[in-house]
Amino acid sequence: SALAPAYLPVKEKGRYEMFIFDISYFSGKLEAYFRYKEIPHKRVEVTWWSLASKIVQKTGLMEVPVVHDIKEDTWLSDTTPLIEYFEKNLKIPKKVPIRSAGHKISNSFDILPVLPDCKVQRFFSFLIGDFADEWLWKPAIYYRWWYKTDSELYGRRFVNEFYHNPFVPGFLKRRLCRARMIRGYLLKDGICNSETREHTERLYLETLMILENHFQQYPFMLGDSPTFVDFCLFASMYRHFSLDPTPAKIMRQNGPAVYEWVARMWNAKESSVCKFANAEVICPTGTIPEAWIDLMPFVSEYLIYLRENTRALEAGHKVFNFSLDNVEYQGVEVVAYRSWRRELLQLRFQELSKNEQSKVEAILREHDCWDDLMSSPYQTNLYENRPSPPFTKGSTHQNSFYKKVILFLTGTPRHSNELVMSPLILAVIAIAILLL
Repeated sequence: SALAPAYLPVKEKGRYEMFIFDISYFSGKLEAYFRYKEIPHKRVEVTWWSLASKIVQKTGLMEVPVVHDIKEDTWLSDTTPLIEYFEKNLKIPKKVPIRSAGHKISNSFDILPVLPDCKVQRFFSFLIGDFADEWLWKPAIYYRWWYKTDSELYGRRFVNEFYHNPFVPGFLKRRLCRARMIRGYLLKDGICNSETREHTERLYLETLMILENHFQQYPFMLGDSPTFVDFCLFASMYRHFSLDPTPAKIMRQNGPAVYEWVARMWNAKESSVCKFANAEVICPTGTIPEAWIDLMPFVSEYLIYLRENTRALEAGHKVFNFSLDNVEYQGVEVVAYRSWRRELLQLRFQELSKNEQSKVEAILREHDCWDDLMSSPYQTNLYENRPSPPFTKGSTHQNSFYKKVILFLTGTPRHSNELVMSPLILAVIAIAILLL
């Protein structure tokens, strides 16, 4: 993108606004990164109406978190590209030595990058990070909206903090909220019966066990300082699994070291970590830690899903079926964004040296991941011709009040700027709500 090289993020007071939702999966991830890097920012909690009016106007999507550079009037979104861009381009004071995660250097340094210097570890950071972003999302949403205790709590929070609609009674808004989450996420992810629910719960329980074993020995995923994988895993482990009643009880009982890591991540500051961290990773260059290896069977399942999602997208389908561990997922929604994420992983592999590719391929093949990641490449044209993320594609004209109402009632689909339903149907819904 022509825009990308021209923009340099900075640590400057009064420069950034971060639009977030306090119970949001990805808001927690980006907040933790900004807190760790000590990037000054104003925290702005959005409402559903501000998403439907301001945020969608500026970014094309009704999604948070979103970062606004007030001085440059630049809007940034999508946590993984945003963190990667800041790591590459964040302006730092002159004459400050930089050390890379993965090198043991003097403790007098002030900057500690979160992306590993080892390209093999960096590739698997993005792969496992993608798994954490998109696959752990399933049990995170499932636990929150399937179990009554959790759904009642978050239905109330959703309505009180986010969805202000004076025309609809609170109890009805909470019911509509839960129904929308189950229809819009659980069912569209194929979680529709006891087998798929049990399989989804197992993903959380076994991931928790792997992380618990790791954090009993090490403070972070790659050593003694937070790296990219930590922030990606933090998205689900903080705002969902450590706070939602049902998974939080499980974490307190079965994953106390994970519970401690969540607090450690939220409180981590780069300046403090640099005082005691030696930036030494827990495995040799060209390899990945044991906990990362233990996660690979679940990453393999995610890659099977990504492969089938890409094939369905290429065939022009809206939904598809696939099987994991003899469990059939049916009516799964095709998500173009995830196909693009898969394509980025393929491109990241191509950017490696031959020696690095050989090491990555060996690990992927050992864990039955190679074919599912590299087969069926599909050129998504950088996802709906948007500018290179984290840069956004807003509207050049103001949305009409009518369109804002439509967006207010339905939102936008996952990572897509198209409207969900026809204006006629939406008008009927609007009239019905107003008459309640």
